[in-house]
Order: sequence, then structure tokens, then C-alpha cells
Amino acid sequence: MRKKTLIGLLPPFIILLVIAAIVTTVTYTWIAMNTEVGSNGTDMSISGTTYDLLIPARATTYNSYDGISTLQDDLETAGYDYNTNITTAQSAHLACELVNEFMYEDEYYLMPGAYGYLTFYIKPHDGVSRVDTNIHITLDGLRKTYVNLVLRLVAFEHTPENEERFNMLKGHFLFFTERTGNNSSNYKYSGLIEDGVLSYSTNGQSLSTDPGYTDCYKITLYWVWPVTYQDIYDNLTVDENDPKKYPSSLGTYVDDNRNYFFKTNAQSNDNNLLNDGYNEGDQLIGDSFHYIVVYLDASE
Repeated sequence: MRKKTLIGLLPPFIILLVIAAIVTTVTYTWIAMNTEVGSNGTDMSISGTTYDLLIPARATTYNSYDGISTLQDDLETAGYDYNTNITTAQSAHLACELVNEFMYEDEYYLMPGAYGYLTFYIKPHDGVSRVDTNIHITLDGLRKTYVNLVLRLVAFEHTPENEERFNMLKGHFLFFTERTGNNSSNYKYSGLIEDGVLSYSTNGQSLSTDPGYTDCYKITLYWVWPVTYQDIYDNLTVDENDPKKYPSSLGTYVDDNRNYFFKTNAQSNDNNLLNDGYNEGDQLIGDSFHYIVVYLDASE
């Protein structure tokens, strides 16, 4: 089994959240009728037919990255709006960060082993007593490349030859609805979000007590990038009365979606070969993307 070094495997890159318009059909779109995307200077928001999706703006934690000073310029060039002090938007290309809690030598890094969370709020419209929604979480990637001799930030096209890159994002970034424990050494995750779909209902839920959001329902998701496949294998829960880091459902999910986790050796049952395949998937992510983008797409 090859082991990854903690620093140096992957080039530095950023993980961002891009909020997309709420749509009522299965067809994905940036702009849909009867939706409005904007910001009140504090939150980024999307308005649907029964609720608003609010994402608190926050200061960057990625100022330690090489070249981070170009982040906002890169995003604006790629068509994203990084300025939250707007009242409306012509496009739903609004970017903010997921919270990354992983530090090494007092610097934030997004790499295998990283983890963090994402918080957003559902605010029902006046007169709406219950909201039922499916929130789709999709990961995408942007890379810097020269276009007509000018360095630009561009997206990989979703073509068959790029399918493997996007599959690796699906398996190497895991999202959960629950996390317990005091620190990363004893975190335990549950509520695996499979295939990027979170089904949520406000029925039976309590309103948030966070200042400024007492008329909203708070949703916090926890993400983790497992450092190796061995980290998953060794930390799967076997006895529900003695939970480990990951729920038993993750083992089934890996087995059912091996093409999300292993670039090579996907059909092997040899853990050494599976670790190699997982590591090569990490390397493909690092070689492919400079920025990881997370899309939230909610259907009512």
C-alpha cells in the first residue's frame, strides 16, 4: 500500500459553495421563473414558491493559500459574483465558502483528511406552515488554464472523457447530517447523504435560536474527505451500540458505488489495491481542479 504524504500530494485549491436557483422541475437551471437570487448584505438567498434558502456570508479562511489574492478576480472572470453587498442578481452565480476546520502548521488546507461543515437556513414564506424539499448537493471543479494566451478559470465539460474526474468528487467528499464528538480525533458521523440528495421537512423541527434567524429552520451538514480508503475501512461501525467514525451505511455505499471511490482496482477485494485506487483518485482530483465548487439545488 502506498502512503500519501500530508503535504505536497495535491496542489492548493479552494472549496466554494455556489447557490443555484430553486427549481420545481428535474431540469437543472441557474434561473427559474418565480425565483429571485440576491443578498441583503449578510446572507445569500434564493426565493422559491414556499421558502427562502439563506446562506450566511462569512470571511475567508483560505488566505494562507498561494495565489489566494487572485481568488475573487478568478471567480468574477469565471462569471461568479463574490460581492454579497447586492440587492439582486442577474445570475445565481453567487459564491461563498464551506467551513474548513482542517489545519496543518497553523494553515488551512483542503486535502485528504480535511473536514468541516456547511450551515444554511430555510425560511418559510408567510402563511406556509410546512416545507418539504429535496436539496441536491453537486460537486464540480474549475481549473486554471491558458485560453488565447490568457490564464483563465474554466470548468471541465461534463463529457464521457471527464466522467471519472466528477465521479471521484462524488465519493471522496462525503456529507453527513450529524456529527458528534469534541474534536477530530473522536468525531463520529451519521446520516450519510447518498447520491447528493438531502430530503428535508420542517415538520416536527424546531425553529432556530440563532440571532437573526429565529423565523428559520437551521440545517448544518458535515463534510469530510477521508485521508485513505483504509481510514474508511478501519472506522466503519459494525455494532450500532458501539459506533465508530463512519456509519455502517457508508460501507454499503462504497461497495455499491466503487467508481466514485477508486480510480483503479475498483473491483478488487484486496485492501492494498483498493487503497492504491483511492489514492490515485485523490491524485486525479488534485491534478484536475484548482477550485472545488458545491452547487445547492433545491426542488419543492
